[in-house]
Amino acid sequence: MRAGAARRRLAAVTFALLVLSPAASAHDVWINKQRRTNSAGEWCCNSMDCTKVQAKETPRGYLFSTSEEIPRSEVMLSGDGDFWICRRPDKTIRCAFARLGS
Repeated sequence: MRAGAARRRLAAVTFALLVLSPAASAHDVWINKQRRTNSAGEWCCNSMDCTKVQAKETPRGYLFSTSEEIPRSEVMLSGDGDFWICRRPDKTIRCAFARLGS
C-alpha cells in the first residue's frame, strides 16, 4: 500500500473514532436533546465543545478539574449526573453542569 493511501485510511479511521466516541455522544444525547442554553440564551454545545470533567463543591460554587471555580448561580443541573464544561471557540466557558448538591 502506498504511503498516501495509508495516510488517508488512517485519517478516515481516526475521524470515525472521534465522531463515534462515547464522550461526544454522551453530551450530545442530553445537552442537545434538552436544548440547553445559558443565561445569555446561547446554545450550550454542538457535537464537539463540551467535556466531561471532575469537580467538587466549594462554599462559593464548584471547583472544576480545569482549575476554574464557577459560582453556584452559573452552574446548571447535569442531565446525566456528571460534571461538564462547554466552551466557546475562544475557550471561555459557555455552560457548566454539575450534579448539584455534590
